[in-house]
Amino acid sequence: MNSTAKGDRFEDEVYSLLRQIVDDERFFIKAEHCRVERKPVYYSRDREANIVFDLSVEAWLPGAERASLVIPIECKDYGHSVPVDDVEEFSDKCRQVHAHKGILISRSHFQKAGQAISRSRGIGLIRIFGRGDYKWILERSTCANLVWIKADERELLENLLYCQNATPQIDLVGDTRAGATLSLWEFLHDLTETTSSSENPVIPKP
Repeated sequence: MNSTAKGDRFEDEVYSLLRQIVDDERFFIKAEHCRVERKPVYYSRDREANIVFDLSVEAWLPGAERASLVIPIECKDYGHSVPVDDVEEFSDKCRQVHAHKGILISRSHFQKAGQAISRSRGIGLIRIFGRGDYKWILERSTCANLVWIKADERELLENLLYCQNATPQIDLVGDTRAGATLSLWEFLHDLTETTSSSENPVIPKP
């Protein structure tokens, strides 16, 4: 399988997971106000051109002409670590389109230097270990089969994000300014809790 097909398959997988969570009303935005977009396009004044992301999650208030919350998402399915340059480039693209936050999702580990960049710029990092049969942790608690990991053991969880050979029996681990977590609910809560649409106006789609 070539790299393009591999990347497309990973994007499809992440899209399906997000779509399922939204449809099941397990997202922090109600399904009727939430859109999960494929290849969303947003305008960059810096470039005077559009920027295309892999995916995005948008929140729309009734009757609104633009989204009140935009979270661009990029998916990386590398056979090597995700370099810090990728985190910097993604955060810059999010800034150019005035996105509120961004999420970078990868199967492989992130270079440790990416942690400081992501936390300082409000970018969430997720490393996915599961491959299809997901049991998302949606609350502030650990999964029952993870008896060797406690949710407050942040350093151990961070190692899962940045260690090349980590192969735990979990589906994902995420990292935000608040620290690493196994809980998707906690990850999204921590990523978006400081969001203010008045401070970060969204540029409408072209």
